[in-house]
Amino acid sequence: MLSPTVHTTTGSLNFRILSEGLFQPVLQLSLTKSGNGCLSGTATLILKELGRESNLSFKIHGNYKTLHSSGILINLKADTFADKDNDELFSLEMEMNKEWSTGIANYQYQAKSVKIIRNATVSSVLFIRTEFKAQDYSFSFH
Repeated sequence: MLSPTVHTTTGSLNFRILSEGLFQPVLQLSLTKSGNGCLSGTATLILKELGRESNLSFKIHGNYKTLHSSGILINLKADTFADKDNDELFSLEMEMNKEWSTGIANYQYQAKSVKIIRNATVSSVLFIRTEFKAQDYSFSFH
């Protein structure tokens, strides 16, 4: 069950968006939801290629609306990187369930060229990081 803060009219939302395939980006959204249908926050793209990883962060803003009690439609866009003054492209449309926990997203971004990602899986649960305990595998030889 989701925490009650997810259902309030304002609050903080975190999502991880994954698409199928090798070397596909991972998108993390950290959003603040206001009661008037507006969202703002950051989007961080984690791009993995052979032997290297890079991150692109965008300041994003947009809106959300309820779709006939079946879900929520979210539209977000960014004009600039969060950490640079470059004009870059990022836009996202996602449809979430009414609990704001899962959904499907289409988005596009520009790194060197424009990339379009379709039908990516959105989850608030995947955003939670699990800590793993390190196990001691040392052996004593006598």
